[in-house]
Amino acid sequence: MKIVPNSKKLLVQRLAAEAPKSSTIVIPETAQRRSQQFKVIAVGAEIDLVKPGSVVLLGQYAGAEIEVDGKTLMFIHIDEVLGVIVK
Repeated sequence: MKIVPNSKKLLVQRLAAEAPKSSTIVIPETAQRRSQQFKVIAVGAEIDLVKPGSVVLLGQYAGAEIEVDGKTLMFIHIDEVLGVIVK
């Protein structure tokens, strides 16, 4: 299924959080912080800051989650992007 966001929206997918190296304390998965790095899947027509495949940083409560083909994706407004990771 192909989804095209409207003008100033991005469609993103959360990247997996890095697991701690080693620890004697076990933190339940529900209490761990979720990754704030997202891979851009699709962009709206008015966006030129990022391209599909870019990795962006978002705030903890940004966006609206949707479920598509068994994957959890998010729609976010371009103003919710805190930064772009450049490699």
